[in-house]
Amino acid sequence: MSINAGGKPIVTDKLVHLWDPLSNVSYPSGSETVHNHFSEAHVKKLTNGFGTNSSGGTKTGLAAYGDETDHQRQKGYWTSDGSSDYIYFGSSNTTLPIRGGTTTYNHPSHITFGGWFKLDSSNSTTRYLCGWGGTHSSSYFSYIRVNSSGGLYFQHEPNTNYGTAQVSTSIEDDTWHLIYGVIRGTGSSTATVQLFVDGGLFATSSTSSSISSANFLGTSTSTQHYSIGAVKLSSWQTSFLGDIGPHYIYAKELSPAEMQQNYYALIDRFNF
Repeated sequence: MSINAGGKPIVTDKLVHLWDPLSNVSYPSGSETVHNHFSEAHVKKLTNGFGTNSSGGTKTGLAAYGDETDHQRQKGYWTSDGSSDYIYFGSSNTTLPIRGGTTTYNHPSHITFGGWFKLDSSNSTTRYLCGWGGTHSSSYFSYIRVNSSGGLYFQHEPNTNYGTAQVSTSIEDDTWHLIYGVIRGTGSSTATVQLFVDGGLFATSSTSSSISSANFLGTSTSTQHYSIGAVKLSSWQTSFLGDIGPHYIYAKELSPAEMQQNYYALIDRFNF
């Protein structure tokens, strides 16, 4: 099953959340709140109640509705100047867009999350792209960041044990890329993670070592937000520098072929 979301058809099997600036549902006229393209009933059904639309996403620091450039409005993206610019969803572990990442329970065993980013080549600072965070700086999070040399780093730490995945090739090339993190539940208390850039066309990380004694993501009350453009690790970390396009969360592991379908569906929207 596929839908057209601002371009050619994208994969919608187990697509729980879609936040797209071109969608009148996601970003209604005059609104400063960013909403899921799909209904609450849809989210609840696909996550067995382990996900929600909450009350929409709070947009911080990004241009107010209508103040974006004509180009931004036409192509559908937000621009972050790297100074506290982000969108966050949820206020507690029970209001996260999705919870899960281990097997056996009713929540989704696998999660794929991420979206379109254009990273500014002038950056020389570690900055955060997206992920789950909250009250702790050393645990109960799962995020993707770009380091000072332009490589990507994915750390998944749903409790006090963690796994990491990395792409060393610099992605700060002033080019739109589709960045996904995959959380694979491999047992009732184990998981692995992996990074994909453009469905593997640009780069793919190695699979992380197994994370042992892992609770499912969102089981702790310390995990409070899902955010795009920055991540909260006790305090908000250095925000993304560049442009932010559509963003997705799937209640499954996307295959590289499915990621590439999403890449080719929208790449012409940005590359002009």
